[in-house]
Amino acid sequence: MRILFLQTGDYLEAWRRFEAGSPETYHEQKRTVEFVAAMAPDHEVTVATLSKTPHDTRLAPGLRTLGVSLQQMYAPGFGRRLIEEVCPDAFLPRLPHIDAIEAAAARRIPTLPCLADVMTRPRARALVTRSGLAALRRNRRLSRVLAAPAVTAIGNHSLLASRSLHEVLGLTLDRIVPWEWTRLETGMPPRRHAALGGPPTILFVGSHTEAKGAGDLLEAALMLLGGGLDLRVVLAGDGPERTAYLARVEAAHEGARISLPGRIPKDDVRALMRRAAIAVMPSRPAYAEGLPNTVVEGLAHGLPLVVSDHPSVKARLRHETDCLIFRAGDAGDLAAQIRRLLEDPPLYDRIAAHAAAAYDRLFVGLPWYDLVGRFLADPDNRTGWVRTASLAAVDP
Repeated sequence: MRILFLQTGDYLEAWRRFEAGSPETYHEQKRTVEFVAAMAPDHEVTVATLSKTPHDTRLAPGLRTLGVSLQQMYAPGFGRRLIEEVCPDAFLPRLPHIDAIEAAAARRIPTLPCLADVMTRPRARALVTRSGLAALRRNRRLSRVLAAPAVTAIGNHSLLASRSLHEVLGLTLDRIVPWEWTRLETGMPPRRHAALGGPPTILFVGSHTEAKGAGDLLEAALMLLGGGLDLRVVLAGDGPERTAYLARVEAAHEGARISLPGRIPKDDVRALMRRAAIAVMPSRPAYAEGLPNTVVEGLAHGLPLVVSDHPSVKARLRHETDCLIFRAGDAGDLAAQIRRLLEDPPLYDRIAAHAAAAYDRLFVGLPWYDLVGRFLADPDNRTGWVRTASLAAVDP
């Protein structure tokens, strides 16, 4: 079988890092790379990815990776050319690349999109703008493409993201399959305010972009420090805004209390989780994601969370029970919620005590590996596996 994956993560870069013995940078990264590699040589596997270094590399018998730039991936005709060149028997896009899915559907190639995207409608006032109309047209086209008979099922990461495929795009519940990564077992008890000791650490892990909200946390931290609250803030990760954030910290003379260590290995992230007082997930609604790793790992570590009202979490976590929720993009509100947690020990302890139950509620659907395995074993759904794993069957 010829199998084609299409994804944003650079498979070649990750493969080489793991071959050199380097650690993974996020939960399940290494296992995912090895899972795909294990399909070869029994199958001919091609992984097309975004890459800073365009390439066409054969990593092992039956395993090939194609790296393209962002501009190339979204250039007109890329999806059609990719499908024609690889001619897969099964296609697994891990992003909603409309042209590629449409090209595969036109050739009746069994397709399983494995997404991690909350679908959103443009607001009414945005429909008078070019961007709003473009978003509306994109939703309509994506809905039409995903409803094609060749699309065996549509996977999406987390229950809320899966529901959005039905609520926003109008896809039928019996073709939507929620998926999750495997559970993270840390053995960590709930954090206790009385045990914090020293200046508390506020932790962010993710892309340094405006949409991810890293800048909102930085501004909130500066407000808190300027208001006399002694704390430490770690913004781990990389991205196009990191240089500007470093300059902002330097200009504020807060380099001793705000650190930006760059992208760090997964084990270092978990060490920070064990020491932190609060984890923050500040994503703005424009940042499309299914279920942020910070939420999953923070809850698994018994850590109180302060999260934005991003669609991926606001319907899954309860304000003042599982976390504190602030208005996305509002650094002042974020600062206020962090201060509340740090200055109200009973509130802090109550939210930390709910972390385990909140974590359990997040897991609805198939593990990603099982979803891919079922599809490849029965890409035409002859056994009816899609219905039994679908939102129609598993949504509580």
